[in-house]
Amino acid sequence: MLDSPRTEPESPPAPPLESAAAWESRQRQVATRLASGAAEAPASFVETAALSSMEGSRSVPEKASPPRESAPGAGESLPPAHLETGVDGLPGSGLRCSQDGGVFQCGACRTDSDCPEGTGCVANRETRRFECLESECKEDAHCFPGLVCRRVSRWGTGAVIRRCVPVGPRREGQPCDVQFVSASGACQEGLVCHRGACSVPCRRGDAASCPQGYACEEDEDGAACFPDCRAQGCPGGQRCKLLNNNDYQCLEEVRGECPETPCAQGERCNMRLPRGRGVFWCARICDPLRPDSCPANEICGIGGGTVSTCYRRCDPMDPDSCGEGSTCTTITEDLSQWGCRPTGPGEG
Repeated sequence: MLDSPRTEPESPPAPPLESAAAWESRQRQVATRLASGAAEAPASFVETAALSSMEGSRSVPEKASPPRESAPGAGESLPPAHLETGVDGLPGSGLRCSQDGGVFQCGACRTDSDCPEGTGCVANRETRRFECLESECKEDAHCFPGLVCRRVSRWGTGAVIRRCVPVGPRREGQPCDVQFVSASGACQEGLVCHRGACSVPCRRGDAASCPQGYACEEDEDGAACFPDCRAQGCPGGQRCKLLNNNDYQCLEEVRGECPETPCAQGERCNMRLPRGRGVFWCARICDPLRPDSCPANEICGIGGGTVSTCYRRCDPMDPDSCGEGSTCTTITEDLSQWGCRPTGPGEG
């Protein structure tokens, strides 16, 4: 995610009867959709969003912080990562990809199986390419000042890869990127981005290491204190939203009403929680090994965790192929299939 020399893929030729400016604009929209689909979903293939660890020691407060109505700074919004613009002019979470035979190539690998043993297919945020990288740290002490050791590998069966990434400005209680995308979405040193919010580390089994009304929850980057919003409430304007049978979380904006409103039989409630916002929708459960498990105009893709669901097929080169309220994005780990995914609040 942080090293390797920059290599720029050769851009695909512009189609006939289209100006260079129009072609560049269309390519940028594809990069944006690829970024928003691949880099924000908590249970997806890059976030990396929905997830074996190699955790080292971590300093934790000797005494719990005093209880408070809301964490300091809570409620300060982050724009969706794909709406940020990097110094190179691309979306903040974008990747540099080229099209080859109808499949997008975004680097030296597409899945962990493409990489040598002990390495993983990781989105390098400097080169904006997928690369086979190995771990360079086990704990924050292994990194230079201003950097912290965080998991950067996809959630799955491959190797757990940890790299040194920059700390950011986000304070306790503020929304953050569960997996590093840019410094603007990263927590300050001493905090962990747990379930999309900057949280204080804690000691499992030691109730006193968290304030009253907070639970010490396990995390890929170390245990962290997380509030029960049913008891604590949420900062002004936020909603205490049910995520599944047991978990609740404060969200700035919500689109969709499952699982409170149950999905039909054979469906599941998919969710994405990018930067303190939430989008929830019911989708038919499918089997990726059985093409006929989805209707003819749909395709089986990542739903959440180990569950796959159906998505309406779309053309990534046509920005309008999904219509209002959805976006065309990659829905399979190898980036080979595209489907319409509901957009969340603030995503357009």
